[in-house]
Amino acid sequence: MGHDDVASGFLAPMKVDTLRTKLPLLANSLDQRWKQWIDAGGRDDVADFLAHLVERGVVAEDQARGAITNMEVAFTLSEANAVPQGPRYHKFGLLGRGAMGEVHLAWDRSLGRNVAVKSLDPSLVSEPALASRFHQEAQITAQLDHPGIVPIYAIETRQDGTPAYSMKLVRGQELADGIKAARAAWDAGVTEPEDLELTGRLVTFLSVCAAMSYAHERGVLHRDLKPANIMLGAHHEVLVMDWGIAKVVGTNEDILPESAGSRAMQTQVGTILGTPNYMSPEQAAGDNQALTVKSDQYALGLILQELVTLNRAITAKNAVHAVMRAQAASRDEMVHYAGQPVARELIAIVGKACSGNPDDRYSDVEALADDVRRYLRDEPVEAAPDTTGQKLQRWVGRHRQLAISLGVGLFGLVFAVSLLGVLGTTLAVQAGQVRTMKREEALADAIMQVTEQAGRIDREMSRYEALVTGIAFAAEEELARDPDPNAEVYNSSNFLAPDRTHSAFYDSEISVTYPDINASPTTPAETIERESKQLAMVGPALTQALLLSKGFAASALPIEERRALIGAGGVPAVWTYVGTEHGMVAGMPGISEYDEGYDPRERPWYKAGRAAEGTSWTALDLDEGGMGLLLSCVLAIHNHAGEIAGVAALDLSFNYVVEEMLAIDQYPEAEVFLVNREGFVVASSDMGATARTMASYKPEMMEYPEVLERIEQPSGHLDVDSDLFLWRRLQTVDWAYVVRVPAERVSRHE
Repeated sequence: MGHDDVASGFLAPMKVDTLRTKLPLLANSLDQRWKQWIDAGGRDDVADFLAHLVERGVVAEDQARGAITNMEVAFTLSEANAVPQGPRYHKFGLLGRGAMGEVHLAWDRSLGRNVAVKSLDPSLVSEPALASRFHQEAQITAQLDHPGIVPIYAIETRQDGTPAYSMKLVRGQELADGIKAARAAWDAGVTEPEDLELTGRLVTFLSVCAAMSYAHERGVLHRDLKPANIMLGAHHEVLVMDWGIAKVVGTNEDILPESAGSRAMQTQVGTILGTPNYMSPEQAAGDNQALTVKSDQYALGLILQELVTLNRAITAKNAVHAVMRAQAASRDEMVHYAGQPVARELIAIVGKACSGNPDDRYSDVEALADDVRRYLRDEPVEAAPDTTGQKLQRWVGRHRQLAISLGVGLFGLVFAVSLLGVLGTTLAVQAGQVRTMKREEALADAIMQVTEQAGRIDREMSRYEALVTGIAFAAEEELARDPDPNAEVYNSSNFLAPDRTHSAFYDSEISVTYPDINASPTTPAETIERESKQLAMVGPALTQALLLSKGFAASALPIEERRALIGAGGVPAVWTYVGTEHGMVAGMPGISEYDEGYDPRERPWYKAGRAAEGTSWTALDLDEGGMGLLLSCVLAIHNHAGEIAGVAALDLSFNYVVEEMLAIDQYPEAEVFLVNREGFVVASSDMGATARTMASYKPEMMEYPEVLERIEQPSGHLDVDSDLFLWRRLQTVDWAYVVRVPAERVSRHE
């Protein structure tokens, strides 16, 4: 049967009938239009016919796109001499747009199938780095031959020089839409679809992990993992998409030019590639050459948190704020969208995958997936070993009949021996064993309290690190600009800011609008004039950081309430300030408190910030302004050449550190310490009463050598005489959080 026979035979009616169901408004005229198309020499091809209707304005482009996407056309075979000439693909409209190009729905005329065609934006063809990256994306994706990675069919260069490649058209929805659907079910008070229930979402996550584990084994990092780049296919397939900024480990990084738009954010470190809300700290720092597979693992941890809670792990006001939070390894607490309980095991798994220190994360993505599988099987997870009570509950769950025969149930644990040793031992209930079990439960509870408080300290410190990063960002921007000739400058030697009011807390007149600006004796006059105006423009960022140390609500207060709040010492941060390499300094609140000859470059905070990579915390130091002991977070700022231009800083009130960060409510009598790697006490709870009035301060070595020998370990506990010491190393800074509780207090389990 020749081509003409095919056109006039049974295949044509089949195609028209199929198309009629997709375009009901044209149902009555389709037969006639099809005949006119064939009579005029048109090909027996439903896609060509649709393109013809679009060109004539009979069918809108979005109608054609919907029809071709959803139509499952019966298999047809073309004879060898019927292979179409001309362009291989018929496009039917835009499916999506990114920073570097567009993805269109298309009909592959040669092979008779729907495909997605991604092409580089023609305006970017002249950018060699982008054209190379586009080609690299196609090559990487094509060589990742895995069911969880979208397959590439062909790559081509068009007549205008634009590169493009075709890939499988995935029918389905983005994981991001699946999460929205699960939220909508909770909003509507209906049951989530089975595949969108928690177990289904975790199974989806395991499929993503399988694809990423395969990619990592091949030495490929994705670097842009997020729910929008994961497709849930119509046939339950899970596909990791968009490998546009993927990197082969060991290759040189090509920096995207500014024309790449929002996908690239320039920082003093390098180029930030990826999506800020799903970045690891090291990726957000722009150190692309140092990234490992553990950076992708961090992003997977953020996705897992979102799948568990149905809330984003990193919420932020804008991209810059999101980058700041990512750099600080700061996540939202794991609270379910609808207020459902979140399993401690899942919280621990996410916490381990999203550890600020890559060394503390899982060894690889497969290990992360294994822990999720253990949770699904109701087995202990590596990230959160079971307490005695949980081990007992799991044993009862697996051996219910035996437990019943022993008189043991979830509500009769007090009458049971410790079932950890029940097999192979006597079944007699010993009073001593009961006491031991209660002691172990009390100890487990104490460990949990210390772990949770250490987590709160980490979150707080991450928040302050993010604020310092914001100050540094603002300072870098202003110091790179020409000074504003209209900037209002008030220097500390004669501080006459118009909004100044008396503050009992600072024991001076202060301004919360204008920073005080001071120059060292060696700063040249022309530098003073220039940098004073530049630093004056950093004032709003300094004020905002003070208020945000209290929380977002404080930053939204009316100006008079903000002034009163800061003036009363109602925010955790006492000072925010910036010093420069030229000996200039600007501080907030504005005040006249500098000693004669003050040079920020000679101060410990400045030297610490200049020497550290990224944000760091200094040892306690006495404030020059008479505010007593302060704890400082510092960060170097850079010019556009990458050279250090100064240091940004934030000082915390020591009393706030003791009352809000160190104390554990359940153990009010506990003595609490922050101990650095050298064994010196950075802060302790017994210093709170005198912290504001100290005339001098020198850090002391912790006086418990037995504890110092052990606190190199990530966490633990130790009995020393009649006291129990518990500790947990912090993730944001290389300190240990140590709690000393009378052992009897824990034993009583009050």
